[in-house]
Amino acid sequence: MDWSARSAARRWVRDVCAQISQVRETGHVDELAAAAIAQHPDVIDVHIILPQSEECLSDYKPVPVDLLAAFQTERRKADGGLAVAAQRAPGGEGCAYCVSIGSHSRDGFIYTTLKTAALSPVLLAVSATIATSVALNRSRLRSQQRLRDLRQSSRDISQEISKLKTDIAVSREIGKSGTLRWDISGDGAAEWSDEVYQVFGFDKERDRPAFELFLSRIHPDDLADVRHKLDEAALANAVCHLRYRIVRRDGSLRCLLSVFRPEGAGSRMWTGIFIDLTDRHETGAAVGSAHSSLTTMSRLMTVGQLGASIAHELNQPLTSMVANAGATLRWAEKSPLEPARVLTGLNAIVAEAKRASGVVKGLRALARKSEPRFELIDPDDAIAEVFPLIANEMASQGIKIRSQLGGAGATVNADRVQLQQMVLALVLNAWSVPIDGRSERAIVISTTGEVDHVALNVRYHGLWVKNELMDGQTRSGLSADVTASGVGISVFRSIVEAHGASFEVRNPRDYAEVEVALPVHPGATDLALRIA
Repeated sequence: MDWSARSAARRWVRDVCAQISQVRETGHVDELAAAAIAQHPDVIDVHIILPQSEECLSDYKPVPVDLLAAFQTERRKADGGLAVAAQRAPGGEGCAYCVSIGSHSRDGFIYTTLKTAALSPVLLAVSATIATSVALNRSRLRSQQRLRDLRQSSRDISQEISKLKTDIAVSREIGKSGTLRWDISGDGAAEWSDEVYQVFGFDKERDRPAFELFLSRIHPDDLADVRHKLDEAALANAVCHLRYRIVRRDGSLRCLLSVFRPEGAGSRMWTGIFIDLTDRHETGAAVGSAHSSLTTMSRLMTVGQLGASIAHELNQPLTSMVANAGATLRWAEKSPLEPARVLTGLNAIVAEAKRASGVVKGLRALARKSEPRFELIDPDDAIAEVFPLIANEMASQGIKIRSQLGGAGATVNADRVQLQQMVLALVLNAWSVPIDGRSERAIVISTTGEVDHVALNVRYHGLWVKNELMDGQTRSGLSADVTASGVGISVFRSIVEAHGASFEVRNPRDYAEVEVALPVHPGATDLALRIA
């Protein structure tokens, strides 16, 4: 190319700039620009320098320090425009010049060294034009990269929004919850989520969202309370928590929990969320029914296991009644009649009949299916009724049972049958376990009255509590996998928890014991007097 002809130089530089504008990589752009300027016959070398900051310009070699200082001065003067600085080489041989790329220092500059001491105006114009084209290309590439980043961010945000919508929809479906907005002044329109239509039984095509329509579904017995609490919350501009029932068009009832709050201080717009608790209530009722059935089954299994002992306990009073009846008949037939002996025989028959009736009454209580009945009872009396049911079976196993009931008349709020079942569970737990070979095997059941509880203690001598009971214990319950001779420990635990009690299993060297702490019910008598 003829560098002396300006028209030829303009066409050539236009072609170079067109090539630069097509390049999509900054490194390739720098190579192309440097190669174009290096085609001038006076050019020795070309460098495109990208400083990290203005302070780093002095660190670049082989740019002379004086040239860099002059270039920085020109850049400040240009104030965002094109900056050019030239300097003759030491000794007058050749020269060097710097041309800024774009208006920002981050785009760097072109540093060129020449053979001649004079700087060609055409070469300077070509360098400036190419530098401007490089700056435009870099700006274009940065814009394209920012656009790609924005598009990617937009896609990411869109995906996150979609995920959040899905999560909200799933959580609403699982939790059966929904939202609604309304203007408490009555001027603005209300807004409902789809779940409002589903749970309340509204028709989305026909029913226009309105707060009064929402209130129309509330059960008549709950409506006054809901209105009152909403009015109080609106007056105080405070959050409102509500539990209420709704009646749908088909007559079905739903139980809801709602929270309503203003969208800002003094705002007329309120937002509410509700959760449908109906299924949870139904599930809770089903669990309660299943637990009641489990308790009844456990009682029946206990009665079956104690069958031999119960038969023996019933046989004794029946046999005694027959013997006393025979003796009374013989005394009645004697002449002269001895009224005192006949009366003694009849009283003995009545006493044995009451004894048998007590055994039958205890069996019926254990076997009946009924809801727990909590009442103030003397735990000593309830525990004492268990001993006749297990006395014979204990004797057949060679196990002695001793009682040391010292509750001193303290009362507890408990279900009498469940308390007795708990004692049976603790006793039955030791029947079929290995023994340590001692001559005496005994179970000692004792109660002591404390300030805030009655301690029921079952101590095993010559017997061991099952390992599962020892390993699976906690302060307030046992593992549900543990069973004790047909009486489920899970039932035992539920009885303990239902009574607000706690228990502890201890295993000293010479014996094992289980202690249950039953909370004392404050009665009319003074606790201190009872303990004394």
